[in-house]
Amino acid sequence: MATRDLIGKRGEAIVTARLMDFCGNPDPYFDVHPLGEKCPTFDYLVELVNSGDSVPYFLVQVKSTQQGFTLKKRRLIIQVTKDDVVRMVRCPFPTYLVGVDEPNDRAYIVSVHGNMRGAIATMPATYPLTPRNLYKLWVEVKAHWRKLEASVKRSEFLYED
Repeated sequence: MATRDLIGKRGEAIVTARLMDFCGNPDPYFDVHPLGEKCPTFDYLVELVNSGDSVPYFLVQVKSTQQGFTLKKRRLIIQVTKDDVVRMVRCPFPTYLVGVDEPNDRAYIVSVHGNMRGAIATMPATYPLTPRNLYKLWVEVKAHWRKLEASVKRSEFLYED
């Protein structure tokens, strides 16, 4: 296995551990489901724990690096293709990029949304996966799905008993 693959594998393990941190609670905020190597763009489907009958979720792409940070603005050096960014933005539910500073065992998260269209070469280290930010993420994703639940579902394919 190539060193790059091992760095990626370790980064994914770090992200899983961070997202499933119990944060001093009886349960973690999230349950992580790997999507496998065949899934383009996304590495994980992440479900919210203890969020009600309808389980909200979001998608994550993980990028691990040993390259560290830029000198000027302290941004983690990672690489996300333009195509992946466009696919993440077009996704109708929450999508996030998690960058892993592998040697220091730290992970950072940012939302990928809106008008983002180009490749990503660096990401801010503003939002580490800490208990406080995990809670904020849980609240953000829950709010997104609450808005969708408020709209009436319609289908031509009605189920009848």
